[in-house]
Amino acid sequence: MLNLCILFQSSIKSDSYSLILKASNGDQNAKQTFQMFVQCLGKFLLPYIQRFHTNLIIIGGFIAIHAWYLIENELNMLSCCNRLI
Repeated sequence: MLNLCILFQSSIKSDSYSLILKASNGDQNAKQTFQMFVQCLGKFLLPYIQRFHTNLIIIGGFIAIHAWYLIENELNMLSCCNRLI
């Protein structure tokens, strides 16, 4: 898997807000970065979900508030395939 930093190289500052703007404007590298982020998040959360038999996970923070539309579908696919919900 590509390193997220390598995938999203830019001379402009690369904070989450800038990444969200780029993805919103159709930048494929930025969109792919969000997809990879969600895949990594899912891999991280899965053992905890399985161990604690969770029915609900609340995802908050800046990215969840401002870029939910960029990560929602990928999270739903992970939950469907892994039977997280």
